[in-house]
Amino acid sequence: MPREPVDAITVLISGRHRTTRAACRAALAGASGMRVVAEPRTAAETLAAAHRFRPDIAVVASPLASRELHVLLDALATARRPRVLLVAPAPSDAAVVTALARGAHGHVPLARVARWLARAVGTVAHGGTWYARSLEPEIVARLVSNGRPRPRHPRT
Repeated sequence: MPREPVDAITVLISGRHRTTRAACRAALAGASGMRVVAEPRTAAETLAAAHRFRPDIAVVASPLASRELHVLLDALATARRPRVLLVAPAPSDAAVVTALARGAHGHVPLARVARWLARAVGTVAHGGTWYARSLEPEIVARLVSNGRPRPRHPRT
């Protein structure tokens, strides 16, 4: 049996639905250097598993607008680890950006898990973010509307 490298990216896969967790696990199975350490179903189980296993990444499969997800993101954001990667159908760009603003480090649409999840996990584990480029205008609009000063151009 092949051994994982000592510095393998450890991943927790959280989600209520067994089929979604299985799809995430399958997407990561072929990736070298990644190891799934737990598969909790609920937010409470996810927090307990994050505390126990200290994974690098928590892949959270949850509806983006759910209150439970927002509470979970708030709790995980205070711990600084694991970094959170969401897997969910995107109801809207605003819902994805809201999840990112609450502490998620990326989003993979449910329909793209098989193709993109392993790459997204690697990117997020190494400090990056993962989201659709189409979200950039919404992200910029959110930054501007949150009271951050706009650059001033001197009058000529």
